[in-house]
Amino acid sequence: ITAFARSNDFDILVAQPSYGHRTPGASIGIRLPDASFHENGKLFMNEFDIRTYGAVSGGETELRVTGLSQAVDFPMWQTIYRKLAGQMLAERMGWWWFYDMAGGWFEPPEIAADIGEVMKTVDSLSVAKPSAWTPSVAFVIDEEGALLRNTPANYYNHDEQMLFGEQLRLLAASGVPCDVWLADDLIRNPAIAERYRMVVFAGMYHIDSSRKAMLRRVKRGGRTIVFLSGTGAVGGSEETGFDVIQQEAPQSHVIVQSEGEDVNVSSFTDQWLLTRYLGCGSLGKGWQPRRTTVREDGGMHVVARFAKGGVPAIAEKQFKGWKSVVVGSAAGLTPQYFSRLARRSGCYVPVSCGMQVNMNGDFVSVHCLVPGMYDFVLPFRCNVRNLKSGKVFADVKSVKLDMSAGETRWFTLEKVK
Repeated sequence: ITAFARSNDFDILVAQPSYGHRTPGASIGIRLPDASFHENGKLFMNEFDIRTYGAVSGGETELRVTGLSQAVDFPMWQTIYRKLAGQMLAERMGWWWFYDMAGGWFEPPEIAADIGEVMKTVDSLSVAKPSAWTPSVAFVIDEEGALLRNTPANYYNHDEQMLFGEQLRLLAASGVPCDVWLADDLIRNPAIAERYRMVVFAGMYHIDSSRKAMLRRVKRGGRTIVFLSGTGAVGGSEETGFDVIQQEAPQSHVIVQSEGEDVNVSSFTDQWLLTRYLGCGSLGKGWQPRRTTVREDGGMHVVARFAKGGVPAIAEKQFKGWKSVVVGSAAGLTPQYFSRLARRSGCYVPVSCGMQVNMNGDFVSVHCLVPGMYDFVLPFRCNVRNLKSGKVFADVKSVKLDMSAGETRWFTLEKVK
């Protein structure tokens, strides 16, 4: 991806949204560095090969298309389509194409008409002067660092599968808007970090001299820096402010709260292993990946521990000018804990966990994961328009939303001068 971002030959990247998480009521994060694409003048297009009730491809069973998030009726199509398209609009990419492998997915008249209606909405969203507002949280992928690990295939590489794809999907359930960057951009221009109150680093296995210089710029202004599992495994882990210890496989990833903590903590690495291999015999070394812990000292707060061994799984430490957080298990940063960190770091957090929020300063897409009444706090005082009903909330700082699980809504924001 970094090579694409730096390329003088290619300008557009096309990928598909995660198949199993398109279904209503599931969070689905964009697993590509959208912020870096903008920084480098690149376009990301999403391919919508969305299975629908309109047709079934040859050889695909009912069970298979269910696992691929088939829309079984028109309302389900609408919320899936808007959840996925809303991400692209919020990222200011605004482009996607439809790929009909079955020769009929998009042919039901109501689906074809709905595609047209959404495109009319897309056309209406163009603004002469886009808002300069940005989220206050950044997720930074060290692609070069991640490639230091050799594995036979992605599906066997639980560390990276959890650390990037599943972790971003989980954080999409936090209700916290987030920009995704390549570490290469921050290494070249550390001033990028000054836009954010909290920065999460993933895949930075080797903190070399260039990364040390970048981190020392980021460690300013009261910023919170979160280091995910494996940080500094090849060297330089002292930059986290902790004495980091790599515990090689096989390792248990069951995590429990420390006494007195009330925030949800767990590791998707543990949950993924349990669900995929339940009843299939003992897990081999390759299926219980290494984990990270830290040596305890009097200056840290241990949020959670690994059940096996009792060593820290999540630890925080406050330094002069910045706060450090180490998460020891891949995909061990839960939406709830991420949301709490963001709030305590002074980040913009519009809503509590239970809703996926994709937004910019002109447009908001919300997808409900947990039903209920939400008080959606806006980034500034503005006029808010519901793009389906046309209802306008005039000159407000927050909007109450009564949402059903699996529901998607779109709004425009117009800042009050």
